[in-house]
Amino acid sequence: MIIDYRGYGRSEGKPDEAGLYRDAQAAWDFVIHDKSVAEQRVVIFGRSLGGAVAIDLAWRPSVKPAGLIIESSFTSVPDMVRHMIAIMPRLLVRTKMDSLSKITGVTVPKLFIHSRADEIIPYDQGRRLYDAAGEPKQFYTLDTAGHNETEMVGGEPYFNTLHTFITAQLSS
Repeated sequence: MIIDYRGYGRSEGKPDEAGLYRDAQAAWDFVIHDKSVAEQRVVIFGRSLGGAVAIDLAWRPSVKPAGLIIESSFTSVPDMVRHMIAIMPRLLVRTKMDSLSKITGVTVPKLFIHSRADEIIPYDQGRRLYDAAGEPKQFYTLDTAGHNETEMVGGEPYFNTLHTFITAQLSS
């Protein structure tokens, strides 16, 4: 299932941190409760901003997916703001999306994907998320893919990595 958060794609509303988290929880509840899919048959995948939302969802005690995939995501919004505007005081940034602190509490198997050539979210932030995460975890590096090119540039090896991870989680 692919969702558009409030304010994105064809979804109405205005995006905010709490609302994005509620949207993810609503999607989870729909799949698990309305569609009766077993939690151990669901792998959560979050890309870019969606990575922060996916980490928050997988971090919740009531959510127990088979696995979590985080692609091209960041450690926190204040870290991204500091990366983009070095002189911006962190105290002025209200949105936190503190994935770095939450990832330590995510116990399911995790796959992190990031490209060294990501021009929007620094590779270093993807590595920091991985380093903070507990086992089981793995990291897949792309060398030349821009932020919105991972599947095109990554090609078959990228898709094989996804397939192998998802298959392993759904068969355990």
